[in-house]
Amino acid sequence: MPPTTDIPLCAGRTQVRGRLIDRKRTFGGYWRCLIKHADGWKVWGTCPRALVEAEIGSLVEFVATVRAKEDDPKFGFYRRPAAAKVIEGPAT
Repeated sequence: MPPTTDIPLCAGRTQVRGRLIDRKRTFGGYWRCLIKHADGWKVWGTCPRALVEAEIGSLVEFVATVRAKEDDPKFGFYRRPAAAKVIEGPAT
């Protein structure tokens, strides 16, 4: 496993590509997803409709606004995901 790096700093929207490691339905009926990038950092946010049925462990990709948590640069949040797609199924 590669060492964990910080979430890259970027202004505006950026491409997020990683493994879907968790998905939960929150109060109010909204789905949230946890994505782990190959570099080890993780982001949590609104699950795009295209990923609601994706299997846990699938490689996914989308464009979103990403920001790191203030006290943990290896964990962050994304919002306004768009152009989501499943690249490949779960790793075996």
